[in-house]
Amino acid sequence: MVTNSIIPWGAPQSPAIVNYRDWGLPFYQAKDTDGQYTVTGSYYNSGPVTCRIPWGAKAATGGDNHLLVMQPDGTLCEFWGFSWSWDHYQALAYSAGKVCGIVAGPSRNAWGTRKCKGELGGGMVAAGYSALGGAITPDEIKNGVIPHALAIGLPTSVTKAGAVWPAVQYDGASTAVGAIPEGARIRLDPTYNIDANTTLAPWQKVVLRAMQDYGAFVSDQGGQMGLRATVGETDAYWTDAGVPVGGSLKNLPWDRMQIVEMTPMGQQPAWSTAS
Repeated sequence: MVTNSIIPWGAPQSPAIVNYRDWGLPFYQAKDTDGQYTVTGSYYNSGPVTCRIPWGAKAATGGDNHLLVMQPDGTLCEFWGFSWSWDHYQALAYSAGKVCGIVAGPSRNAWGTRKCKGELGGGMVAAGYSALGGAITPDEIKNGVIPHALAIGLPTSVTKAGAVWPAVQYDGASTAVGAIPEGARIRLDPTYNIDANTTLAPWQKVVLRAMQDYGAFVSDQGGQMGLRATVGETDAYWTDAGVPVGGSLKNLPWDRMQIVEMTPMGQQPAWSTAS
């Protein structure tokens, strides 16, 4: 099932948990009393979606400006390039979508959410699935268990052109030897003894167990390697869980990471199990 090492080009330079306001995932729970907005993507032909959005909702401050809002009915509104109009009476976005069918639990393909029509994809990451899919939350760290696969972004220099299941699209372009396509599932060697590694912080061990049990799907590419996470209004959202903002992952055993057999886009792999 294993094809090759994840990092034939060497250890990543500055891997981190992306739980900071610039590039993390602001996540809100809407109420029936929150304002309702119809949003059509202005950059990509997406939407329109009709969503309730809390008045004080703030998008990430980095270039992607992600915003995720869980609706009262359990669907999820996702925005890329989100902003408010000058008078705060109109919600704007470069791209907008609504996804359903949250997938979580002990299955190896528990990677996130699906479009409301039931097909894979439709979210606001380059691979086409939900931005919330695979995101780490502070409650999971506090509980000591992340019960699902993670989402990982790779450096642009090693994100390959093309995609594999469960990705439905891609923005990678690297032709480097060992470059990895979006949708690929990365896992920690099942034989690796996490508890024996005394250099790891408790929160890092929780992350590693998820990577060993479920793996991490490549969701997009960017300036550095990072695991996707939700963010709150203040740093306390994460520091109260014992996790530093932008916490380094450089001491993780990257030389023991593996790429699970990759299946062409649109085909479900034999190793996958239903959630």
